[in-house]
Amino acid sequence: MKLGILTLLLLVSTVLSAQTQKGFYVAKQQEKKAEGKTYALIVGISKYKDTSIPALEYADKDAEVFYNYLLSAGVDSNNITLRLNESAKSGTLWMDILNLTETSLKGDKVYIYFSGHGDVESKTLMHDAYLLTYDTPKNMYVATSIPVYQFQNYLATLSAKGVEVVFICDACHSGNLSGGREGMLAAATVLNGVWKDEIKILSCQPGELSIEGKQWGNGRGLFSYELINGIAGLADRNKDGRVSLKELNLFLMEKVSDEAAPAIQNPVVNGNMETEVAKVNEPYLKTITTSTSIPVFARVDSKGMEESLLRNQPDTIKRIYSQFTYLMDKEILALSDFEYRNLSDGFEFKKDRAAYDLVNLIPNNDSTILLKGMMKINLAAEMINEVNNNIDQVVDNRTGFNYGSPFWGGIYYSSQLIDLLGLHRIKELGLEPKLIYLEVLRLKNNPGKDNNDYFISLLDSALTLDSKASYLHALKSDILRDLKKNEESRDEAIRAIEISPKFAYPYRLLAGAYNDLKKPDSAIVISYRLLNLDTFYAPAVYRHLIRSYFVLNRSDSVDFYLNKYFCTNNYKKDTNNLFQANDLLADFCFDNKKYSESIHYHQLLIDIMESKHDTVYIVRHSESHEGLKNSTAAAHHIYDEYYNIACIFSLANENDNALKYLELSIQKGYNEFESIIKDDLDLDNIRSSPAFIALMKKYFPDQYKEK
Repeated sequence: MKLGILTLLLLVSTVLSAQTQKGFYVAKQQEKKAEGKTYALIVGISKYKDTSIPALEYADKDAEVFYNYLLSAGVDSNNITLRLNESAKSGTLWMDILNLTETSLKGDKVYIYFSGHGDVESKTLMHDAYLLTYDTPKNMYVATSIPVYQFQNYLATLSAKGVEVVFICDACHSGNLSGGREGMLAAATVLNGVWKDEIKILSCQPGELSIEGKQWGNGRGLFSYELINGIAGLADRNKDGRVSLKELNLFLMEKVSDEAAPAIQNPVVNGNMETEVAKVNEPYLKTITTSTSIPVFARVDSKGMEESLLRNQPDTIKRIYSQFTYLMDKEILALSDFEYRNLSDGFEFKKDRAAYDLVNLIPNNDSTILLKGMMKINLAAEMINEVNNNIDQVVDNRTGFNYGSPFWGGIYYSSQLIDLLGLHRIKELGLEPKLIYLEVLRLKNNPGKDNNDYFISLLDSALTLDSKASYLHALKSDILRDLKKNEESRDEAIRAIEISPKFAYPYRLLAGAYNDLKKPDSAIVISYRLLNLDTFYAPAVYRHLIRSYFVLNRSDSVDFYLNKYFCTNNYKKDTNNLFQANDLLADFCFDNKKYSESIHYHQLLIDIMESKHDTVYIVRHSESHEGLKNSTAAAHHIYDEYYNIACIFSLANENDNALKYLELSIQKGYNEFESIIKDDLDLDNIRSSPAFIALMKKYFPDQYKEK
C-alpha cells in the first residue's frame, strides 16, 4: 500500500562512514574489511485485501525486477526474501524484519525493498506515518501496518550493529487514501526527516508525485526503473567500475526530473556521497541496450529456503516438515483449531497435532536449527496475521463488532506466540493490546462471562500500551454504554473518531450516546455523518433518527424514518429483520400511546416466534427505545410478547383482555412474580380485581401466600 508507491530498499553499501555531531557525513579512509554476507527483503504490493485501497500498477513488478537484479549481481537466493501482494502481510513483514536484525552481523549487507502505499491516518496526527501492508484496512491503519517510527528504529538497530544500510523509498503515487493529499505530503515529510546513519534515497520531495507508466520498462515506476539502471552502471560517470552515492544522485536528478516533465519529480539523496552503492553489473547493462519492449528480466521461480535446508535431513524430518506445510496451508495452526475445522481430503495426520505441535517435534541440533527457526518464524507470522485478521473482521465497517463469530483463531494464540517469539518480541511487535482486545471479545462471546467492569480494566491496560488504537476506544465506548456511563461512552467514541476519522462504528456509538444524554440535535448530526460515511449502517441510523425526532416532537420525521427503517429490513427475505422491524414498531406505537397498533405488532411478533419454536435470538442494540433490553444477543421468548400485550391492555383499561393475555404469558413460561405482583406499574389497573388474585393463587400459590 502506498502513499503512492513506497518502495523501501535497505541497501547496504560496502563502506559507511561515521556521522558528525551535526549530522553531516564525513568521508574517511578505512581499512579493507572481509566481506560479510548479503541479505535482502523485497516487498511489492500492487493489490490489497481491502479493495477500497487504490491498486497500484507496477509495485509488485518493480519489486520482482529488483529481486532478479540482485540474483544477476550474485546475491545468494537463499538470503533473499521476496514478498509480493498477499504474502506481504503485516505479521509476516514484521517477522522478516526481526529476523534480519538478528541474523545480520557487523560487516553484512542488507537490502530491503518495499513498494506499496504510505499514508497518515488523521489530520490531528500528521507526524505518524504508516507503511500500509497487504492486510491494512483503509479506514484504520493502526490495526495492521508498519509505523515509520518503529521501522526506523529497526534500521537504526542494524546500523548500530555495523550493518551497512541504504534506505530507498519510491513514494507519493496518487491515491484515494484516508489521509488524502495532506496525508501524502505528511508521510513524505516524515520519511524525509533526519534519521541516523542510514543512507536515504527518496523518489521525490514532499509535495511531489512519484510517477509510473508503461513507457518505463514496459510498465514500471519511473524512479524504480532508473534506480536499477543507475546502480547497474549507467550512473558510473568516471567509469571506474563502481557507482558512488554522488554519481547515483546526479543520475537520478537528471533522468527522473527530465523524464517526469511536465510533472515535477525530484529525487532526494542523503548520506555520505563517497559511499560505494554498487559495482557495475555488465550483464545487466547489456540488457538495457538490447531490450526495450520486454521486462528487463524474465520471471524466475523462487524456491525459497526449504530445498537447501531439507536436502540432507532424514526422512522423518522431511515427513514432519511436509505435514507442517500442509497444516499451514489449511490454517490448522494450533490445537484449538480442530474444534472448528473439518478436513475431508484424506491426508493422514494425528488429530492431536497442529502446525504448532509439529514444530516441537523437530529436534534441537546444529543440523535442524535453521529449519526449525524458519518454521517458527512462518508459524508465528501466520498466527499474527490471524490476530490481525480477527481485528479486521470486528472493526470492519461492514460487520461492526461481530460478537457472534463462531471462531476467531487469533484469540487462542497468545501462549503459542509467547512460546515462539518470547514476551519481549510480543511487546516489540505491539501485539499486547491486540491480544487483550481479542480476549475481551472472546469473553463477551461466552455466555455467563459478562463482566463489563473487568472488561473496561482490561481495555484500559491495553490503551496504556497503545493509546492511538481506535478499535480499543470504540470497544470501550460500546461497553461503557452497557454500563450506562453515557458521558464516558461519548468521550471514548469521539476519541476513536479523532484517531480514525473514517472508522464508521464509533459514529454509531456516538449517536447513541448523544441520545442517551438527551441531546437529540447532536445525535441527528452524527447520524447523518454516519449515513454519508457508510450506508451499511442505514438501519441503525434510522433507529437513532426515530428516537431523536421523537424526543423533539417531530412526528413527520419520525414517520418518515420509521418507514425507511422498515423498508431497509427486507422482511420478505429475512425473518430476523422482520422481527426487529415489528419489534421497533410495537415499541414506537407504545411510546406514542397508540395501544391498538402496538398490540397488532406484538401479535405479529408472536406469529413469527410460533413459526420459530417460541424463541427468537435477536441482536439487541442499546440505542433502542426505552423499555427494550440492552443485551447484545438476547433470547426473546413468546411469553414476553403475551406479557407485553397484557400490560398494554391494562393501560388501555381493557381488563378482561389484560387478564387473558397475562394468563397466556404465565402458561407459556413467564415467571417473574415480583414484576407481576408489584414492580410493573403497567398492571396496576388489574391487580385489585378478584380475577387477578385468582390467577396468582392458581399459578404462584406459595409465593402469593407469603405476600
